[in-house]
Amino acid sequence: MTFRFGIKGRLVVLFSLLFVVAVGAMAMASFAFQLNFLVAETSKRGELLAKSLLISVKEPLLARDLLSLASAVEAIRREPDVASAWILDHQGAVVIRSDAEPGPRAAGLTAARGEPSRDDVMVFSAPVTYGPRTIGSVHVGMGMAHADRALAQTRRHVIRTMVFGLMIGMAGTFALARFFVKPVDLLVAATHEAAKGNLDIQVPVHRRDEIGALAESFNTMIADLRVATDSIQRGYLDMTIALAAAIEAKDEYTRGHCQRVSAYAVEIGTRLALPDHTMRDLELAAILHDIGKIGIDEAILRKPTRLTFEEMQAMHEHPVIGERILRSVEPLHLVASYIVYHHEHYDGKGYPHGARGEEIPLIARIISVADAYDSMSSRRPYRETLPEEESLTRLRTKAGTQFDPQIISIFFELYDTGVIERIKRATNA
Repeated sequence: MTFRFGIKGRLVVLFSLLFVVAVGAMAMASFAFQLNFLVAETSKRGELLAKSLLISVKEPLLARDLLSLASAVEAIRREPDVASAWILDHQGAVVIRSDAEPGPRAAGLTAARGEPSRDDVMVFSAPVTYGPRTIGSVHVGMGMAHADRALAQTRRHVIRTMVFGLMIGMAGTFALARFFVKPVDLLVAATHEAAKGNLDIQVPVHRRDEIGALAESFNTMIADLRVATDSIQRGYLDMTIALAAAIEAKDEYTRGHCQRVSAYAVEIGTRLALPDHTMRDLELAAILHDIGKIGIDEAILRKPTRLTFEEMQAMHEHPVIGERILRSVEPLHLVASYIVYHHEHYDGKGYPHGARGEEIPLIARIISVADAYDSMSSRRPYRETLPEEESLTRLRTKAGTQFDPQIISIFFELYDTGVIERIKRATNA
């Protein structure tokens, strides 16, 4: 089975890709903007806190008032997002640090203003001066955990929005694609039907766009094909009537037989509401059902007594001969496949193949009933016309064995309404 990736699927995938790319780009831009904003805000606070610490430690640092220095550092440390704070003397030794005791020079803790000293901390520094002298420096480390939390929350929100938007967008795209592609699907289905020989198909598309123009052109083309096909079919019908006349010319007892069988069969097909192209095949097959008798010896066809076993076997060949003749005419290939079955029985006891039930084409089952009735109600070389009641009784009793019960039922509906009798009178039977 070949998988086809349809237009609807392509549109949905294309929209999904575009949506993901667009939302992804917006999300990246949003993350970058939010990160820059958070860094800028953190920088402002860091600078303010560093200046605040500077103001509060100038005098205590000059007096080496460690208690006041520790109090000032601790006050800054308690501010939101402050990771640490410390004070260095003019030689770079730690005087007070929020997370350590005073000690030696604090290597690595004197980063420039606003630069991170480690991945999640930004350090802000300010020199402590007294007159022209620099007596030390203050440092505030601002943690970036709040920025990480804000970015994570934004990321979750973007993902939820993306998933929800993608689902809504895919559903909307599928609905729109279905709306726009449905006429194309109708055209494709109609094309397949036309390829099968159904020229009664029309595409119900009424739109003022390219698809509507295409549908209108298709409908016009099918209508033109139907006219041309009808003309050709009429030519075939004329030819088949001539062939039927040739068959009947060999056997005076069957004159008008093919015409009547065709008329009965067409009435049955009409009751079954068969499509036009099937009705054409039914009419052709009914007229030509006995064409194989051209290949049967005239002595057998006109023999006034019952046939011998060998003669009966020869007579049983006429459906196969007819099929062979018609298969040589390409437009009648389908008709050939019907007439070869017109002597098959519904219970599988007919000839030439012993087909049964639904294995027998419907057209052949219809012709079988029409042919049997006309044969019984007409004179033959070996017998006179059967009484009408006997012909009808034989049809009834053989429903389900020789004949399709549904076809027999329809035949008797036609008989009871006088249709069969009108056909017989019209053909001088």
